[in-house]
This record gives sequence, C-alpha cells and structure tokens, in this order.
Amino acid sequence: VLLGGDLNADYDQFLAQISATHQGSSPLNPLFKLLHEQQFEDLCEIDRATLSPSATFRSTSSGSLSRLDYIWTSPSFPIPHLWSSVTDLSDNFPTDHFLVTAHFDFLALQDQRAPSFIKQRQRCRTCFDFYSANSEQKEAFAAEVSSLLLIRSSSSSSSTLNQMWHQFKTALLSAGRSYFPKKTISLMKPKAIPHELEPYIHLSHCLDHYTMSLKKLTSISLLRDSWSRFFDNFEPAFKELFPDQFGLLNALTSPDDLLTVYESVNLPFKEFLGQFRKPLRKLKRFLSANTTMEFNKFNTASMKLAISERNMNFYEHKGKFISSSLNRKRRFIVLDRVLVVDTPNCPKLLVDPDEIKQAAIAHFQNVVGPSASPFDSVSSLPERWRNRYSPLEQFQESLYDPVMVHVTISELREVISASPAHKAPGPSSIPYE
Repeated sequence: VLLGGDLNADYDQFLAQISATHQGSSPLNPLFKLLHEQQFEDLCEIDRATLSPSATFRSTSSGSLSRLDYIWTSPSFPIPHLWSSVTDLSDNFPTDHFLVTAHFDFLALQDQRAPSFIKQRQRCRTCFDFYSANSEQKEAFAAEVSSLLLIRSSSSSSSTLNQMWHQFKTALLSAGRSYFPKKTISLMKPKAIPHELEPYIHLSHCLDHYTMSLKKLTSISLLRDSWSRFFDNFEPAFKELFPDQFGLLNALTSPDDLLTVYESVNLPFKEFLGQFRKPLRKLKRFLSANTTMEFNKFNTASMKLAISERNMNFYEHKGKFISSSLNRKRRFIVLDRVLVVDTPNCPKLLVDPDEIKQAAIAHFQNVVGPSASPFDSVSSLPERWRNRYSPLEQFQESLYDPVMVHVTISELREVISASPAHKAPGPSSIPYE
C-alpha cells in the first residue's frame, strides 16, 4: 500500500503525544493512529544535521514551517525505498506546500521475481568476489580446496582427467560459497545507479531486507540468530562509510546482549519486536538522508563535468562541439486528434491538422490567464532573484563591439583553409569546400 498527500496534521506532534507519560485531553489523530498501529513507514526527508524530518509547509501569514505532506508505505511494500526529497516551489508558482518526492528501486522488485531456472540463468549470474575478500578468507579458501581435493582423491584411486577436472571445479565452488562474498550480476541491462552511490544504496538495501524479514520471526532465539548474522556484516560496512557516526550503532542492541535485554524488559515477543525496530528506523532515516546528499553531489559533479567538457570542445575540439550541436533531435508530440470541450453547443473532435494547429495556438495563448505573481516590483522579489533582475548600474556599450564587427575575407579564408576536406559532421552535410 502506498499512501500520499496533504494530511493537514503534524505527525511529529502525534508521536510526541503518544510517547508522553501522561497523554493530554486532546484526542489522537485517527489516521495517524491507524498508520502507527499498522506499522506504516513514513518516507520523509531527513535533515542530516539534526536527523529530524524536513518541513513541507510554510504558512503565508506567519511564515512558520511545519510538516503536513506525507508519503507512507505499508510494511509489506515490495519496492525498496532509496531516499526522499523536499523541494520548495514557491519561486516557480505561488504555493505554500513543498514538493515531496520519494525515490524507489524498481530493479530490486524485478530481481524478486521467480521465473524458471533457464530464464534466471539468462537474466543474472552469481559470482564470488575474490578481490574483496581479506587475507584470512583467502587462506581459509585455499585450505578448504586442499582438504576437499585430498578427500576426493583418497576416495577414488583411479580417475580420468575429465573426472579430476570436475572434482577440482566442485571444490572451488564449494569453498567459494563458504568463504567469499557473493555478488549477483544482472545480464539484462546495466544498473541505473551511479557507481559512487552503490555502497550507500547497498547498505540501505541490506537494512530494508532485514527489516522486512523480522515479520517472519516468532521467537527470541530466531531473532538473536538473524540479528547476529546481519550485525556482523552490517557493522564493519557502516563504520567504513560513516566513521564519525558510531553513536547510531551504539543505540542498537548487540547480539550478545539481546537475550539479556529481552528477559529484563519482560515484554511479549511481539511488543519487544516493535521496540527493536525503532532504532533500525532511525538508522534507515540516516542512510536515506546521506543517500540524498550523495546523489545531489553526484548530479552537481556530473553537470559541472559536462559543462567543462563542452567548453573544452568549443576551444580545442570544434569538430566534437559541432557534431554534438547538430546531432540533437527535436522532441515533439504529434497531435492527430484533439477534443475541444469549451465550445458553446457540444464538444468538438478535431482531426484536420490546420484546425488542430489553430486550436493549439488559441489554447496556449489563453491557458495561463492573468499573472498570479505576488510580486509587484523588482524590489519585492526575494534576494536571490532581486540581484538577477535589477538593472546594471554601470554598462559599457563597447562590450558588444567584438560581436558586431564584420567578418573579413581573410579571416573567412583562414578558417576554411584550416578545415578538413570532407563534409561537416551532423545532418546538415555542409561541405567545407
């Protein structure tokens, strides 16, 4: 279940109300109460500095910030959540609400399918990562292969070369499964996740899968075993990415103390499991906030790199610059049928291209309507836009002289003589000759 929208209520205030020792006289929000009891996940953007949810609403009268817009998912939602973001759109059109966006990994949903074995082999393959293994794992792997080959050679005295080869492959595969990290490689299409974000998203996926597996546990012994396996792999990976955030790991119960804590709180297993999930949710919020920040850094760096490469091509590789400019395709939508509903008598279906063109022109000339901007002058604009739209105090008309000067015949001949003899790149096919 995916639920989203403007709920016109503050969920953080609801959490503070139910966690208080003495609840006030005001009734609890029934929708928040239902979502909290059903363990729905609040997919909010987390501020990395305060680890608190970001505001989604700004009051036009007082200017105060609050959180009224939400996106929720049920505990059994099959698509892993990557991160959420909140964007202020007040500079684009008048609104007091922010845009809340949740990003999901649909490739993980595709991997959860269970097609036939042949189709699985066509879609992905499993490999054991030898390069990421440490020295102890490599030594244990070599010892395991030697022992397996020794056992098989003693059991069968006379073996053909083909049998010995299969025994060697079986020993390698068995030892690799035991000591090397497993990696599943998709053969369908490359992952759309940037390489720089893979460690963060992998850590978030591991936490998501473990949190979803908790609903299958029915006893404290099963919880202790699963938590021990997960924590042993999760802790070193988390410390490697976030060496300054050990406090989040210290808030988690260690696998050795889990049974002692369970016996001391004296709660039913289902209630204890709910308390056990709370620090995991806080950890998930932290990972989502960091993934958002790293994704923004990646987008900024990619944009700067593309602009820098384009500028360099303009000065040093003019052929690449011209080819890139000419090979851009115009994207448009062909309207072959248009239904006009604002006619006096009845709706009219247009199929003639000329009538469709005239209707489209009339529509886009009147669809905007009068300006709804709250700003009457340049001085009333926000600071970031006031500097851009204010007139320049000092302006020299001589700046345009190099642009307006005519190209001389000698300059034109110099450019043509330096150009290659073949045709120019792109769809224009203009010959340099």
